[in-house]
Amino acid sequence: MLLFPQKLKAVIWARQNGQCGLCGLKFLGQLEKYHYLQKVAKGDYLDLNYGVLLCEPCYSQVNAQSDVDPSVDGSRSEYPFANWDNSDEYQRQLDIINQHFNKCNELSSDLENNWHDIKGMLIQIQNQLKTIRFIYKDYFIYRDTLNMEFDKLREFQTKKAEYFELNAQEIEKNINEQMEKGESLAAQSEDWASARDYLKGIQKLLKGIPWKKESLDPYYSRIRVAFGLIWERQMAKEETLKEENQRNLAPKIAMAQIMAQSSDNYRETRDFIKEVQEEFKGAKLKKEDYDEFLKGIRAAFDLLWERQIARDKDFEEQCALNYKVTDELARQATEAAYFGENFIEANSLIKEAKNQIFQRRPMKKEQVEELKERLKLASETLFSRFPLESEKKAHAYLRLQEFLNNTQLSIEELQEKASRLSLSIARDEESLTYQRDKLANVRPGNREIEIKNSINNKISDISNRIAEKKMSLDVINVKITELSDSNIS
Repeated sequence: MLLFPQKLKAVIWARQNGQCGLCGLKFLGQLEKYHYLQKVAKGDYLDLNYGVLLCEPCYSQVNAQSDVDPSVDGSRSEYPFANWDNSDEYQRQLDIINQHFNKCNELSSDLENNWHDIKGMLIQIQNQLKTIRFIYKDYFIYRDTLNMEFDKLREFQTKKAEYFELNAQEIEKNINEQMEKGESLAAQSEDWASARDYLKGIQKLLKGIPWKKESLDPYYSRIRVAFGLIWERQMAKEETLKEENQRNLAPKIAMAQIMAQSSDNYRETRDFIKEVQEEFKGAKLKKEDYDEFLKGIRAAFDLLWERQIARDKDFEEQCALNYKVTDELARQATEAAYFGENFIEANSLIKEAKNQIFQRRPMKKEQVEELKERLKLASETLFSRFPLESEKKAHAYLRLQEFLNNTQLSIEELQEKASRLSLSIARDEESLTYQRDKLANVRPGNREIEIKNSINNKISDISNRIAEKKMSLDVINVKITELSDSNIS
């Protein structure tokens, strides 16, 4: 009589989810029976495909028909709840273990550096073997493979221990030299990342030395002290950097608030506040300094915004006043064009109203378009009301007068434009000097390169702008000279 081993029983129970393979009822405290489906060859009785779990009534029913010897497929079809194909999870577990073994084989090519990782992986495989409900013949295969891998690792560790025992003095001397170098780097080097990596390398080296704990503890203590020294130096350096950033940012934020309150150049002030804001974002600061500077920058933006609102309000009022004056002049010109008898006077009023529009006084675009349309209709009406002869005479006189007036007006406009360009060039040169000084005073930090590139771009833009304005100024001076000579002649 063949008996089911306990391991095989557990596997079949898991495969059938604890229910009878014939009727499907769960075993709730009932006695379960394990039944072979067919005669088995020697050694195959451990295969779970030959066995099925039955409740006691079903087991008795099947044994009553023991004179029947069905085929394997026929026997399986008689047990609908045996879950013969419930092997996906089992195969997945086998695939994972096979992957781990393949990884161990890859790492074993360099046991000197990978033995610690291989050991951890073998322990992981060992734990997995304990949790999987194996078919017996598979279990023995994987168990034997695992024992072989452990034997290889033990052999290597034994040889390594013998090597370290024979060369203990030389190894200790080498470790002491590396420790002294690591402590020196921790105490003096500014490249903290390299110092930390060097100390971590010593830690890894110590893990591979098969010495007793009391022999390794002094080295680990020295490494901890060295790490602590690096940390203290980093904190001291960071505190110094925070104080330096505080000293550099405080006057700039104060200047930003002053400019926001008093400067007439809105764009330049806004750009300056943004530069201070970018420098603030990239600077390490103490918590209290950070909060204070953040409030200061926000206050500067608020002041600038309030001034801009007030400036827009003044601009609106100025536009309304200029429109009122020009509208009155356009009304007089329109009345003279429609009802007046003096062509020259009416045409002069139209010209004067047009000059008021083109003198670049601040007015809204829709207001300017309205005035232009009214004056255009007035001019067309005026020229249609007068005979051709008097129009020609008046037009000749007006052309002469207009030439003289426009020439003088052009000279004055060009002189005013030249004056504005000169002031603009002076402001750009001051801004260029400021940016150069700022570039020279950039502090080292995480965003040093980014800040320098940004400042260099601004310096380039300002220099190009100054060159273009100087060229325009030269052209305007030439035009002024030409117009002055023409007026004299």
